[in-house]
Amino acid sequence: MKSPALMAKRDTGIDIYDPTLVLYLPLADHGTDVSPFPSRDLNHHIATVTGATWGLQGRTFDGTDDWIDCGSSSVLKPTGDFTVGARFKLDNLTGGNWVLFDEEVYRASGFLLRIDRATNTTGQAFLRTNQVSADTGITGNTILSTDTWYTLYATKLGTTGTFFLNGVADGTGTLNNPVLATKNLFVSNDGAQRMKGTIGEVWMYNRALSAAEVQQNYLVTKWRYI
Repeated sequence: MKSPALMAKRDTGIDIYDPTLVLYLPLADHGTDVSPFPSRDLNHHIATVTGATWGLQGRTFDGTDDWIDCGSSSVLKPTGDFTVGARFKLDNLTGGNWVLFDEEVYRASGFLLRIDRATNTTGQAFLRTNQVSADTGITGNTILSTDTWYTLYATKLGTTGTFFLNGVADGTGTLNNPVLATKNLFVSNDGAQRMKGTIGEVWMYNRALSAAEVQQNYLVTKWRYI
């Protein structure tokens, strides 16, 4: 019988043996339908689920009190180049911002990735990195819709941040290196705002993926969301 790790690689297409893949949660896989469960990367982080319900396309978050705590490992706390990504579907775009990743202390440390509701009626991706008394952020070009599956990647290479939506570049800007985070890494929780919708998979790399790598990851994982 194949190991769960080999099964995950066969089913999702993501190279789970890539040492730069520091977090991978395929939230629709059997084995991630319990809490806690180990991440499907080489680090085997313990992911603890609060509230979010499991289904065949991932975990559903209610926008109020559902999240996943990915722990405090140092490999989840970038201070240089990195990539974060998620495949998700929004239930609605009313209320607050919908958080995908968070480990920030605002204008102090860490980073935040969310669908921003601050200035848009339908939401755009937003990534922020934090330093002491400073922050930098980039916003995606595309206004997102509800009930639509999206694959979002955000890369940071040097001082350049780039969004990719469904494998295609979707906005760029300047990002400074984040200060080492002091908080755990959460999916769908910044302490005040959560995600309302379904998250199928999340990724983090300790380097900036190339445009070709982002597109490849998108193409080999999109089958289960069509």
